[in-house]
Formats: sequence, structure tokens, C-alpha cells
Amino acid sequence: MFNSKLARWGGLVICLLVLGGILMNSSHILKKKPFGLLGGSNTSNTKVTTNNPTTTTPTPTTPTTTPTSNNNIEDTVEISRLELEELKISAQSCKVLKHFSIVLIDTGGEVHKKIRQLVGSIHRYHEYELLIYIYGLDLDEAAKGEIHIWRNVEYWDIRSIYQVSTNVDRTEKIIAEYWKPVIFKHSVERLGKFVYIQPGYYLSQKLEVDAIDEYLERHGSFYASPECKDALSSEKYLAIASTFDVAMHGIQFNSYAYKNIYTPLYDCARAHCSQIQMKDLDADKFISLSDDLKLSVFCQDITKITKSLVSTPPGESACYIINREDFILSGTQLPGSPQKSWLAFTPSKDDNGIIKQPDDKRIHVALGIPTTSKGHNHVTENPLFKVLLPSLKNTIGKKGTEEGDKYVYKLYLAIDRGDPVYDKPENQKQFKELVNSMMSEYNFHFQIIRVINSYGWVPMLWNTVFHHSIDDGADYFYQLNDDVRFITPGWTQTLIDRLAKNPVRSNFGVTGPTDEGNRSILTQAFVHRTHHKIFGYFYPYVFKNWFSDDWISLVYRDYHSYFKDPHQPMVHNQQTFGTRYDVCNANGRENLNKVLQSSKIKIKEYLESHKE
Repeated sequence: MFNSKLARWGGLVICLLVLGGILMNSSHILKKKPFGLLGGSNTSNTKVTTNNPTTTTPTPTTPTTTPTSNNNIEDTVEISRLELEELKISAQSCKVLKHFSIVLIDTGGEVHKKIRQLVGSIHRYHEYELLIYIYGLDLDEAAKGEIHIWRNVEYWDIRSIYQVSTNVDRTEKIIAEYWKPVIFKHSVERLGKFVYIQPGYYLSQKLEVDAIDEYLERHGSFYASPECKDALSSEKYLAIASTFDVAMHGIQFNSYAYKNIYTPLYDCARAHCSQIQMKDLDADKFISLSDDLKLSVFCQDITKITKSLVSTPPGESACYIINREDFILSGTQLPGSPQKSWLAFTPSKDDNGIIKQPDDKRIHVALGIPTTSKGHNHVTENPLFKVLLPSLKNTIGKKGTEEGDKYVYKLYLAIDRGDPVYDKPENQKQFKELVNSMMSEYNFHFQIIRVINSYGWVPMLWNTVFHHSIDDGADYFYQLNDDVRFITPGWTQTLIDRLAKNPVRSNFGVTGPTDEGNRSILTQAFVHRTHHKIFGYFYPYVFKNWFSDDWISLVYRDYHSYFKDPHQPMVHNQQTFGTRYDVCNANGRENLNKVLQSSKIKIKEYLESHKE
């Protein structure tokens, strides 16, 4: 137990030293930047005073000039509110070291679906509090890709970790159940302690984290299920692996179970023992253990460990999965990248002019549109051809006219990987030909973007095409549905003027048309590329679909930069095929309130650091 406590507190000490180092390093950087990291005003900053080598706790105050002396060198650091929030997040991640991590095993197919629901239930109640480690056995690329975008989740491929010898059994001989002891030993040696949850069980409320931690501190391990089988298999040899067939299992490094169960099984898996040597794991060996040790080895009722585990998935639990925000969507941002980012998605790109050139004085307006084949089976049935493009032609100018030559329109169509209609090269070719034929009289370019990890969440699709349009030099971005009908001619100049003439800051804020079907919020939003400079995305990734419209409609209001005329311009969402995505309203209102607060900090920091 002493080793575990030492590792636990040692990890916390390391975290504090790292955070202290960040603050101290920031102070030396700031010496070279007289206006602070972001050039913010005094009222928005926090002073952190560092007396080397000790770092004091940040306290809100007005920065002042601090005297220095040869004996006691004192640095005054101005830290912006945004940076302070980032430090708080770092401190929160350090908190993870105090608790156990979650270990899951994913073998694909139906098990992966259960893992998705389980991760969603963990994110729902714990957000960033617990780290999750998923061991995958023979997962397809789609499942791996999905896991990689989940926040606070790390993926380890079982075969890549262990199967390096020609002596390893053939694939068809490997039974996933026998990998558990090896996986668990690998996990506990790297994490110090963990809790394994079997696929098919989910959280119905927050885990009793502190109580489980205390149990592991005292007993070293536990095995728990709603209905226990034999605590340890009475069968000989590798059948002992059935010991781990429990709903929940927790273990701490160097515990009794680690030494007397994991290590022998692991050694056998490495061919360091013969089956006859496995007699050391016969159940009879554990009969004479003390009561405390029996609690660490024998299965017990799950309610003695937690009342949070259920076998029925809570409704919409997969909707609660929190995605990462650090995606690399723009290949040109990578040092030495030889190509534009869209080449990774559409290698057969064959149109020209979508990238704005330095000498091009025209205004480039990107139209970001997600689409899906749900509700139809042929390219020609897409509402883009029946509704959006015909109405667009009636509301913008043609080539050769004053209005038509002032703007360049670039339509980015986002499709899901695996879409049965649009993720086929022949259908993409037909789509491009139809669009180019319809829009040949206009300064218009078209690009299909295949989004590989969207899983139907439309804000993810809009975010992706938003990134690509900014990467290609777009001045403005218009977020649209594929069945929008444009009503008011001259909408382009109207929307641009609202942003360009914003008295707070030119090209700052959000505007959009009035939707005849929903006049209360912006169902279609229009922003300048400044929006990308502030946030780095169009919508926060926490939104799957619902409440993204609310966020874009509310985030700029405190700065009087939400512009919407109830009379013009007008659009109408046709809802040609009805709602074509699964509604995901997971923690929507709560997430909206949280994200609005952090978003407003980002806006304030931007305005203070970009004085006109």
C-alpha cells in the first residue's frame, strides 16, 4: 500500500511542479513582451508572482511594478483570463492522477456498440475527471478512427503491443478472454491502478470515485458482479481466466492479486510455464486467506462497490461522448506539408480556382453545406438540385455583371465517410458535373469534402468545411442546409455590410437571414474569417446537433454584434426529407451555458489583443 500512496502523491507533486514551471517560464517570456502574452488590459489579467524557486498561488489583482533585489529576485507575470482558464484545465488533468483510470476491452462488432454507449455514460457523469484506456482486438479502421476522436480516451491495439513473435498462436486460435490477464497486468503497471468495466454495463449516475479509491487502497483489488459465479475457477490451468468474467474489476499495483494471479497468468502467456505449473492458481490455495484478502480476490455483490452500474444502456448515452478539439484539419498548417489539406479527402480534385490568390481582389464567399443520402437513393434526388441551387441562381449576379464579378462563391459539400450514395467515386463525379453545369454562368466553384469521423453529427461536418474554406482563403463563410431556398436577391452584400460596418469592430460578429420557419434563432449563420481567428472552429465540438444554433445566436450578443433583420434577407428551410439525422440532446442546455462562458472569454481576449 505504501508504494501506491507514494506513486499517487508523487504524481501530484510532479503535476504541481510542471504547472509551477509553466508559470515561471511564462514570467521569463513576458519579460521580453512588455504588453503581456495577449496584450490585454489590466482589468482582465491576473498577476502571478514567482519567488524563485517557489511559485505562489495565482490571485486576481491589478498588475503592479514589483521591485527587485539581488537577494530576492521577484518576477511579475501578467496572465490573461484565457490562459488562466487553460491553467485550470491543466490542474484539472492533474486531478486525474488522484483517481483510478478506466480500462475497457473492445473486440469490435456488437461489443464496439456497447463500448460507445459505455464511454458516453462515463463522459456524461465524469466529463474529464477519469481517463479511459481502450484495448482493441481486431477492430476495423472505422471503429479505431471513432475511438481516436473521443476526448480523454487512449487506444492501445492488443496485437501491436504483444504479438511480435512467430511463435504466437494463429489468429483464429486467440480467445479474447485469455488476453485479459495480460491486458490487466499491462494496465496496472502503467497506470498504478484502474477499474475495468465489462461491455454491456453502463453508468446510471456518477461513480463513487473516492470510495472506490479507498477500497483499492485498503484491499488492493476487487471483483464484483450483480450475480457472482465462483470467485475463482475450480478448473485447472488457463480456465482460470474465467475469474475475470465480472461486471467490474479494480486493481492496484503490487497488490496481492497482482502478485498471485496476474503475474503467474502473464508468465504462462509468455511461455514461461507449463500447464502443470498452473496448479499454483487452484482455487484451494485461496481458501485460507484472511478476510481482507478474500475481499480482494473473491467475487462480491456489485452494490458493495458501486450503485452506479446498470446493464441497460441509458437512453442516448452515446450522445454524451465528448469529442476532442485538437483535430488536424488543415494539412498546410503542418511544417513541410507538400499539399493542400483537401487532397487528403478528395485526391481526385479536378476543378480550379477554389483557392484565393494574393492578387484576387474579389470577395470569396464560402457556402458550407452538409448532405446525406438518407431519404433518397440517387444523386439527382438531392435537394441541392431541386431547391438550393435554383434559388441561389435567382438571387446572385452572373459573370460579366457588376454584382456577379464582385464575388466568388465556393460551395463545400460535406459528406460522411461510408455514405451509401455519395461516398462512391462515380456518384461524386456525377454530382460535380451536375453542379458545374447548373452554375456555369456564375463565378462559382464546387468541392466535395469527405469527412472521415463525423458519424452524422452535422456540426462536425460544418466545422470541417469551415476549416477547409478558411484554408483556401475564403473571406466569409455561410453555414447552410442542403434544402435551403433563397428568397431575397442581393443577400450577399446585405450580410457582408452588416459585419463590415459593425461599430464594435469591422467584420466581427455574426449575422444571417431570417428563416420563415424559425424566426427566434439563426438556423443559417454568416461570419467573417475573424470567427476562425477567435475560436478555431465554427461550432464548439461538444455539440452533436441540438443547441449549436443557440450558441452561434448567443455568443456575440454581449458585444452587440448579433445582427438579424426580421424582414430581410429571407430564406426557407424546405425540410425536403424531414429530419435526416438522429437527434442528440445530451446535456445540451448545460453544455450551452458552460461553452458560452468560455467562448465569451475568448472573444474578450481577442478584442483586447487586436486593437484597431
